[in-house]
Amino acid sequence: MSVMYATQRRSAALLDACIGKVAAGPQGWHGGIRVKVKVNMMKVLKKALKLAVVALMAVLGLMAGPSTLASAAPDTQADVTYLRLLDQNGVAHPNPEATVSFGRDLADRLSASPQNDASVGSMVSAGEQRMSQHDMGVITAASVVAYRPSLIPVVRHWADSAAGFPCGAAAKGVLR
Repeated sequence: MSVMYATQRRSAALLDACIGKVAAGPQGWHGGIRVKVKVNMMKVLKKALKLAVVALMAVLGLMAGPSTLASAAPDTQADVTYLRLLDQNGVAHPNPEATVSFGRDLADRLSASPQNDASVGSMVSAGEQRMSQHDMGVITAASVVAYRPSLIPVVRHWADSAAGFPCGAAAKGVLR
């Protein structure tokens, strides 16, 4: 019995050292209840921390907006089509995720705007402030081919009317 008690005392002392507690009492009693309470508290803290992280991610997701969340979606066949059309027409895309997000947003804006040459032209013109006319024509046409095929006739009509400009000619090249 004394050998078992000595083993228990050594185990208790080792456990106390690991937890950072000094053995209480003259016989090295480890305070089993104290250890269980500490372990339970750690489990509760871990769960609370996980919940806090999940809540923070949800709040950040709401603040980021739907287009950012959509860009985090896995690659779809439409994304592959969009990037392939850009490659085939000489438009560089060093950051595919941002490029796909831009193309999706453009298709959404085109879909939500009036279906006429003026609305397409204004979006292309706004995009030309960040990239070349050629690239913006390719991006516009590729985004409707990949994401909103129902808008192809609208963009084709705009491209025909803007055929004398690099953006219109580039869009016509994608829509052939």
